[in-house]
Order: sequence, then structure tokens, then C-alpha cells
Amino acid sequence: MARPYTFQTDQIPISPTRELPGQYHTVHFTVTNPDNVQWILERLDQWFDDGDGVFLVADGTTAQGLGFIILEWKECEIDPAFLVVLEYDENVDDYSVYLRDRDP
Repeated sequence: MARPYTFQTDQIPISPTRELPGQYHTVHFTVTNPDNVQWILERLDQWFDDGDGVFLVADGTTAQGLGFIILEWKECEIDPAFLVVLEYDENVDDYSVYLRDRDP
């Protein structure tokens, strides 16, 4: 089992992942307290600040009052350590992962 990283972790180990030419690997996750979205965005900026192809697509509040964040990994898989964060962090309500083709 992977170490239970959370958004409290100062750094997560970023490792090379499989390339996905012409596609984006996207994650959409909801945050139980929308007031925590800004803090999580700051942590994400800290983790992915070196231009490693991770992009913020959107953030906001759902109709049910949850916060949400959408991130994309350009032409590569989402780092497994980040998925562990989504599994174990108490701020995360739910998440979905999907692939989409790069815009023409």
C-alpha cells in the first residue's frame, strides 16, 4: 500500500509517468468545505511549481455547496502519489479521473 499522503504533506514524490500523446489526463475532485479550496490550490502550486505539465482547469463551488478543483496532466498519466492524496485526505469528498483528447 502506498504511503497515505495528504494535502498536509509538504511535498509528494513526483515520479515519471506513462506518456499519453495527444491526450490530457484529468482529475475532478470535490472538497467538503469550499473554504479550503484556496488553501489546497496554494499547496498544489507548491507541489507542481516547476512546469511539469500540470494545469488548473477550474475551481469553484458545486450546486450542493462543495468546493471543486479540476486539474489536467498534459500528455501523461496523473502521478500515482497525487491519487493517493485524493484517497486519504479528509478534505476530499470524491473524485473522478478521465482522459480527453487534446484540442485540435
